[in-house]
Amino acid sequence: GTAMGITMMGVAVGGIVFSPLAHHLIERFDWRQTYVFFGLAIPVVIVPLAVLVIRRSPEELGLRDAGEVADGTPDSERLGLTVAESLRTVSFWLLFSLQFLMTMGISIVTAHIVGIVTASGFGAAVGETTARLEGARTTSYFLAASIPGRILCGSLAERFSKRGVMAAAHVVLIASALTLMRLEGFGTLYAFVTLYGLGLGVVVVFPLLVADNF
Repeated sequence: GTAMGITMMGVAVGGIVFSPLAHHLIERFDWRQTYVFFGLAIPVVIVPLAVLVIRRSPEELGLRDAGEVADGTPDSERLGLTVAESLRTVSFWLLFSLQFLMTMGISIVTAHIVGIVTASGFGAAVGETTARLEGARTTSYFLAASIPGRILCGSLAERFSKRGVMAAAHVVLIASALTLMRLEGFGTLYAFVTLYGLGLGVVVVFPLLVADNF
């Protein structure tokens, strides 16, 4: 769980770094060239890393699988379900629905945060220009807050029920949404950022639940 949280910190750090970088490139060039720059990162950076660095199993590094049993058969091969078997389970469809709804909710807030902040009572109080600026910064703020959220959720998932941790993270996300609906000043903005960032730690727990079930 903790390892998963540390790994998924890369998503938050990438958002913190590349959001202002994308803004700078769009201002310097335009959005079309910026898309080309980021598109080139896939064959130049990501593909070589995937081919040369990432390994599928310990055996590729000459190591034994931690899940290997006495007869040499990994636990994953003994207990794992096939795709067809997974599709026939209730757990699969519950997890599918959960991921769908969670991603939809998070994506709506993340994609429209500037407009939400601008149209709020906070936006009316500080003016459109300041509200749009703070709205743009909010993405970096809650991504930064999500770094401890990811590590915390991963660590808690090792010690307590993963379902319980996921439920608690969703409660925090609901609290952040209620805070966002009553956005009136910097205090509520920072409260939203903190709650939303911590709640985003839920993305760490989901793959752990999938691994437990399948």
